[in-house]
Amino acid sequence: MNLKEDQDAMRERWRDGEPKPSPALPSWKQFRLNKPQMVMVYAAKKNSIKAGVPFDLTGNDITIPERCPILGIKLQRGIGKPCYASPSLDRIVPAKGYTHGNVRVISYRANCLKRDATIEEMRAVLADLERIHGNHT
Repeated sequence: MNLKEDQDAMRERWRDGEPKPSPALPSWKQFRLNKPQMVMVYAAKKNSIKAGVPFDLTGNDITIPERCPILGIKLQRGIGKPCYASPSLDRIVPAKGYTHGNVRVISYRANCLKRDATIEEMRAVLADLERIHGNHT
């Protein structure tokens, strides 16, 4: 039997009600779904080398909460790329790197807000928002 005959025979069995094999996810996709903490560890290792900061994390050092501790939004993974509610690893003190006790999981949105701004810049933005919208909470 050649390949075409094998494929035709398989199609015939499927038409007769034999279940099709379920497609398996590629191993990396399966890993990302089942072990998001380890994906964060690998990304942190890569980022630590790029930034020249210390690294000593394991998967046990990372706990993904249900909600962002800063914004209070429910954390959920984006498909293919991060969305604002995606879990994101935050270095509490950036110079200490990705080390045990110096990381937490927050939303990607909160991490974006924290990334480049200084405290003075954040205060200036807050003061401007309060001036424009009033001091309502």
